[in-house]
Amino acid sequence: MTYLFGQVWLWMLVAFPAGALVVWLLDRVFRKPRVEVFEDRFMDADRGKSQAANRLAII
Repeated sequence: MTYLFGQVWLWMLVAFPAGALVVWLLDRVFRKPRVEVFEDRFMDADRGKSQAANRLAII
C-alpha cells in the first residue's frame, strides 16, 4: 500500500510544475497588450481643466 502513496506523491510533484508551465504559457499567448497611454489621457484632461479655468479667469 505504501507504494501507492509514493506513486501518488510522485505524480503530484510532476503534475504541479507541468500544470504551472501550461498555465503560464497560455497566459503569455492570450494576454492582452498593456495600455500605457492612460497617463497622457489624464494629463490632457488636467490641461483642459486648467485652460478652461484660465479662460474663466480672463473673462
